[in-house]
Amino acid sequence: MFKVNHHYTKKDVKKIIGLPEHIVRANSTYYDYGYPQYNGIFYFYVNLGAAGTTGHDYPNELRDDGMLFWTAPKKTRIQQPKMKEIISKDFTKLLFVRYDNRSDFVYMGNLILNEVVQEEFPVILTFQLIKVDAEFEINHYLDAEEVFKRKTSEYYAKNKHKLYHDLRTAPEKPLSKTVTTNYYFRSSSLKSYVNNRAKGYCELCKTPAPFKRYDGSPYLELHHIIQLSDQGVDKVYNCVALCPNCHRELHYGELSELKEKNITRILYQSLLDDENFTQEDLNQFIEYHDYKESE
Repeated sequence: MFKVNHHYTKKDVKKIIGLPEHIVRANSTYYDYGYPQYNGIFYFYVNLGAAGTTGHDYPNELRDDGMLFWTAPKKTRIQQPKMKEIISKDFTKLLFVRYDNRSDFVYMGNLILNEVVQEEFPVILTFQLIKVDAEFEINHYLDAEEVFKRKTSEYYAKNKHKLYHDLRTAPEKPLSKTVTTNYYFRSSSLKSYVNNRAKGYCELCKTPAPFKRYDGSPYLELHHIIQLSDQGVDKVYNCVALCPNCHRELHYGELSELKEKNITRILYQSLLDDENFTQEDLNQFIEYHDYKESE
């Protein structure tokens, strides 16, 4: 159990929740950074007013009224699985704080989601802190896949009759609701030009388009290096043609930042090879992306 205002090291936490000894002794495991999750509980390690041991300095704030303003890493989006779990009521969130990167953490209590302030790049959330001791049953350590298999089989065994009934009585058409969103009316000429420049190949992985459209043209997707939602421009020097896999990875993949830098370099080379692109156009690209040829 954890008691409010008591001090704990990360090794203390790992030992208390029942992780195996080799993980308890190690210093750089999944359970030592940020906000690990184990057996349905997230452990938020939050530095207030100081950078963490990795050098990241997030503008987190815990107010006197118990409201926590929490900022996730810069590449996070609310649609990512881990972010969905954090905002879900199905997962418990426990808060540990410190005011420098050397001291032990202090257990503060349970976090209840208050508001999603920002949905992406980065996700920013507010929580209400409930100062309560944490008591829970320690389970023997299982790897994630085994936990999933056991939970799934146990749930099915207990609920198979209910599941069958739900399937029989489920509506043929799923429920829907109307939402408001912004739609960008993009230039069809720009899309045609970029697709023609790609010559039927993804400009990142260089593989052929996965299929052809009904009109026989190769299917590639237009990607804005700086997104329109981030005030990016709908211009040739900000657009590339990608296969669906690369396009999704640039938006949601764990290596998206590295690959985004790579696609900027690839686009620069494509523009150099484009006989229709002038030096003035090239200068626009360099200035817009703050690009250096050594990249």
